Amino acid sequence: CNPCLRAKLLPISPVDHLDEVISNIRAKASNIANNVAILNIRSDFTQDYINTLGTGSEKLTVADLNQEGANLLALQTRQQLSVQSLSMAGQSEKAILEIFRG
Repeated sequence: CNPCLRAKLLPISPVDHLDEVISNIRAKASNIANNVAILNIRSDFTQDYINTLGTGSEKLTVADLNQEGANLLALQTRQQLSVQSLSMAGQSEKAILEIFRG
């Protein structure tokens, strides 16, 4: 390490050496703190992104279910109308036959 090498080459006081080591540790700690802040920001962004994608997929699922429900209701309505039409047609035939019988 540079402070150790300099300590061997030039005589420095232990206090100066300690100050230099403390300064070096503070610089490294500051670097670590900056990296932690960046990681926290990225983690928050990723979590928000996951939540947004989850909410979007839930809305799509609900929309698909609503669409399918509407399609089913339309098919059921068509079926009911078909049954009623056939029933009315059958009643009309019976009425016509009764006229000819009577």
